[in-house]
Amino acid sequence: MNSILVYIFGGCFSIIIITKYVIYLFICNELNRDARALYILFILLVHYRHCFLSNPLKRGAFIFSPLHVIQYCVMSFSLNISLLAGRLAVLRCAHDILAAKGSDGLSTLVKRAVDRMLGVAGQSAAFFTVSRTTEELSIVGPEEELGKLSDAAAACSAPGSKIKIEHGWIAFKVEGPLDFSLVGILSKLATTLAEAGVSIFAISTFDTDYILVKEAQRSEAIRALSHAGHSVAE
Repeated sequence: MNSILVYIFGGCFSIIIITKYVIYLFICNELNRDARALYILFILLVHYRHCFLSNPLKRGAFIFSPLHVIQYCVMSFSLNISLLAGRLAVLRCAHDILAAKGSDGLSTLVKRAVDRMLGVAGQSAAFFTVSRTTEELSIVGPEEELGKLSDAAAACSAPGSKIKIEHGWIAFKVEGPLDFSLVGILSKLATTLAEAGVSIFAISTFDTDYILVKEAQRSEAIRALSHAGHSVAE
């Protein structure tokens, strides 16, 4: 009988502990960075009083409990994010456009645009990326440069000259470098922006992550990231 009561008591106690930490995390998620730090300090002081002053046996549990480590790490999750200057566009064309040969047509226009952004024929673009799959070739770069390419392609009658372009993007850079062993950074940022109704286009490099949003949602994105405890430099 006593053993049954012990199991029941232990189960109820576990449920209370889990519920407590769920509430902690929920409250913390609603706070900005400064309030979050004060909240963490308050919780730690409460636990100090409870564990150190009430029962000496609880002191070891306070020091070594993995829940406190998890609580601290999750609550103090904060990133430095910077907003890149300028507007970007996302352009799509045929996957084999860069492999095409010839001195005219869309392939030459695309190659020249890429060269300009690389700085081969002048000042390089601050940010651009080229991605190719078996279905498409996508270019993300300065809106002015890709806009010129889009206009030139519209006047080009060569086969495969049809392209698609999306204007009006801005880019947020997560200050890195970020170690490959880090988990959940992009997911956390995407969730934060999704809850604010901000759609994103994410790009990752060796060092860090970039999140593109429509310029029309700039204010909402900055507000959501700042409210989540991240530092956003414009």
